[in-house]
Amino acid sequence: MNTYNQAELSNLKIADITALYNDFATVTGAKQIKKFSDKTTAIKRILQIQEIAAPYIDVEPEPEATEAPEPEATEAPEPEATEAPEPETTEAPEPETTEAVKPPKKAKAAKEAKPEGKTFTMLVGADTLTYNVEETTVTVEKEAKEGTLAASIIQAVKDSIDGSFTEVADNLIASYSRPKSAKTVDQAFAIRKIKKAAQKGFVKLV
Repeated sequence: MNTYNQAELSNLKIADITALYNDFATVTGAKQIKKFSDKTTAIKRILQIQEIAAPYIDVEPEPEATEAPEPEATEAPEPEATEAPEPETTEAPEPETTEAVKPPKKAKAAKEAKPEGKTFTMLVGADTLTYNVEETTVTVEKEAKEGTLAASIIQAVKDSIDGSFTEVADNLIASYSRPKSAKTVDQAFAIRKIKKAAQKGFVKLV
């Protein structure tokens, strides 16, 4: 037969508490009852009769707590160390050496005639005279054969406004083309040829 505490009895109905009380009354020889007037009285009465009936109730002894034997610690066997096989070394194939293709040599640009400076010298008789292209004028001394370079220079003088050396040179550059040659007519060429025409007496430098 089980005993109950107040909390457990509070969860039971009065009819159940009454039945329990009569069970304990049977053990103790107390007078049984039909019904309690309220639950508080029922709980109070059954707690009292439980104390009286305690010596008559066979209470099963609680089993002694026995500690479970600790499991023997067994060391896990260490795994055998196995050497990892060394990877085979394969030599990388040597890259094929290819000779770098040399770029074709650039064709040498034709040397341009360096223009002479603002002054130039010319041999007149036994003397060497220095002329300034910006201050020198050119005049016609005699006519030249048509189609010759001297004739082109004389025409360049005639086409100029005041016969200034620079204007004559510019007129020659614009109107003359060198026969059988791809070279251009530049200022250096014009100065050289006007000097030569002056030395031959076709023009005069003043």
